[in-house]
Amino acid sequence: MNKPQLILNRNIEKASENDVKKIEKNIKQMNRGKLSEVWDMVDALFRMIKDPKAAWPSKAIAIGTLIYAISPLDAIPDFIPIAGLTDDASLVIFAFKKLADDLAIYMDNSAKKTMAAQRDQALEIEMIRIAHDEKMMREKFRHNRLMVGMLSLSVLCLAVVLFFKL
Repeated sequence: MNKPQLILNRNIEKASENDVKKIEKNIKQMNRGKLSEVWDMVDALFRMIKDPKAAWPSKAIAIGTLIYAISPLDAIPDFIPIAGLTDDASLVIFAFKKLADDLAIYMDNSAKKTMAAQRDQALEIEMIRIAHDEKMMREKFRHNRLMVGMLSLSVLCLAVVLFFKL
């Protein structure tokens, strides 16, 4: 087993919910170098560890991977140009492949939730639009009735004037 894998295994064994705070604090600054090329994977791992419904064994692998990624001192220190984040990126890819099935399920469920939320929002917007259209139609109907009443009154007044002039 290579050194990064040993470090990852140690991080996985020690993974805890407290590590999520460390990751959350430092993760954004890691979107650089080779890690930026796999940032979608990093983001998926991060979203999974924050989800209380995700399975703990999968979360532990993701936590171990991201703790390794945010740690400046690992197999190849991050401050070394080009190579510094290469081991981090390769570990992210390794973890992503190892968790492929779990992540696929997680990302599918996440997409379904997003689609459901978007659908609910679209329905809510449509209901507001329909309510607005109904209100406008009622006002237009009321306005038309008022106009018909005024027109009727005008015709009546004209008829009275004409009647008395004759």
